[in-house]
Amino acid sequence: MPAATRTTAAPCSLTPGLHALLKQRTGSLHRRLDASPCMLALMRPGLDLPTYAGILQRFALAYARIEPLLCELDHCRPAGLPAYRPRLPALLDELAGLPESVSRPFSPLPPPASDAGAHYFGMRYVVEGSTQGARLIFAQLEKNLPQPAGAGFAYWRVQREAATGWPLFRDCLDQAGVEPEALVQGAEAAFSVFIDAFVPPVHAA
Repeated sequence: MPAATRTTAAPCSLTPGLHALLKQRTGSLHRRLDASPCMLALMRPGLDLPTYAGILQRFALAYARIEPLLCELDHCRPAGLPAYRPRLPALLDELAGLPESVSRPFSPLPPPASDAGAHYFGMRYVVEGSTQGARLIFAQLEKNLPQPAGAGFAYWRVQREAATGWPLFRDCLDQAGVEPEALVQGAEAAFSVFIDAFVPPVHAA
């Protein structure tokens, strides 16, 4: 398939404060995800390899749904922002060396009907923002878990490396000049994918 033509980056002064807007509008989703049992287990001393493998499977399921659309919308990325670095390959490499690693079916996110650039930035805000706790989580895992076989902690190594790009992404976001509501919708869509993978459903009594 021929590569899509890259759009021209918007002028730097169009729409400041989009990072702050996303942080405010999606904060409850972020807190809900961070409070999920699997996320909390990553930081606890009692974590074992089978449980850890199950957590990575949830990450893999979420990224398998999100990353195809991020790649499809890469033409929306401004020239000054490096291309998104997929996390799924590192997750699959690491899972290959862990016990009880079973793939699960998934459906990739559909493309947005409009405002593709805003949707791209909203989704990428979620996945790039997830790198910010990687250094601390990696340190805890090295302390609490035996070194897994094969590509041990490959996902967290990628996350730790990607974390250095967060300030640049945040600056590009604030300079993007995209429609704010569509931006929020893109972030909400990405958060919903992670919440579906990590947060147990609430069943009616």
